[in-house]
Amino acid sequence: MARFDVYRLKTNQALAMDIQANLLDRLETRIVVPLLPIAEFVTPVMRLNPRVVIDGTSYHLITHMMGSIPIKEIAGTVGNLSSQYDEIVAAMDLLFQGF
Repeated sequence: MARFDVYRLKTNQALAMDIQANLLDRLETRIVVPLLPIAEFVTPVMRLNPRVVIDGTSYHLITHMMGSIPIKEIAGTVGNLSSQYDEIVAAMDLLFQGF
């Protein structure tokens, strides 16, 4: 499991992106940011909710709804968003630092 990997969750088939530092891989949980299809989240704050594409489908990162999930809830990796590092870190900076 790696930072910025996108996982499909077992319980509801939703997508979530791992934002936890790789250094903490031995923990039994991951801090994740949910992804919602563009049509389901129509009022994004663009810097807080960057747009990403997984398998040809556009999503928004719902950064303000991040949380912890047990590893056993992860069904598998469906992509990686490390190419959007700057946008993802900017969203977390806005959430935690206000800038």
